[in-house]
Amino acid sequence: MWWRIMRSRLGIEPKIKTTLETLDMLVDTENSLARYGDGEFSLMMGMGIPFQDYDANLAKRLREIVKLPPARVEVAIGRAFWCLRDKKVDLDNCSLRFAGRYGKQLDKMIDYKRQYWNAGVSQFYHGDFNIIVVGEMFEKAKLIWDKKDILLVCGERTFSRLDYNVFDNAKSIDYIYGPSKNAWSNYSDLLKKTKERALGRLVLIILGPTATVMAADLATCGIRALDIGHIAKDYDFYKKRLPTKSLEDIVAFYSPD
Repeated sequence: MWWRIMRSRLGIEPKIKTTLETLDMLVDTENSLARYGDGEFSLMMGMGIPFQDYDANLAKRLREIVKLPPARVEVAIGRAFWCLRDKKVDLDNCSLRFAGRYGKQLDKMIDYKRQYWNAGVSQFYHGDFNIIVVGEMFEKAKLIWDKKDILLVCGERTFSRLDYNVFDNAKSIDYIYGPSKNAWSNYSDLLKKTKERALGRLVLIILGPTATVMAADLATCGIRALDIGHIAKDYDFYKKRLPTKSLEDIVAFYSPD
């Protein structure tokens, strides 16, 4: 772990924008977004995760996109895995533990010359921000789909336990449902359906690591698509003021729907 911290304090870290800069980019441009968190990197290292069993083809696509994304696709990675110099080092932090354990592998998976964006753009409440800033960030995020027709590609149970919908300011919402776990097994069918129904709509994807690849593939067809991770659940937790600090809270948040 400590070698990781020292590298960061020496400035040896990738170029990763802040969460606010990433939000501004999503509001002000028509670019698509592919996100990488610990789940995507775990798959790239040959490990399965609660949302997705390991699949060699999925891992291959993830490795390709993070280093050389298609045109108009921005890649977001976890800033907490690398940029440690400006924050108190908390060895109980899950992101820091992941970075400490797999840091050398992570370094090989990205391109240090590329500009990356912040994967934390999908989680504000479940992060290091105070409650006032969290509210401001959600309001900023909602400008991305404000008064737009959107197509939500998500797990079949994604919204089953949510009382608050972060997309309630959209002009209209259409849904395509996939498996809550192992969505990659249905990828061809999901991609086909999405292409058929995406005309005139902003596509938002909540589908684990499958969303990362789908956002890139849709962009190659001229369809703007955003991999927005846990933002729907994060917003619901925020509105309900549910706890997110203990290990039990974190397990509850990340458990498959």
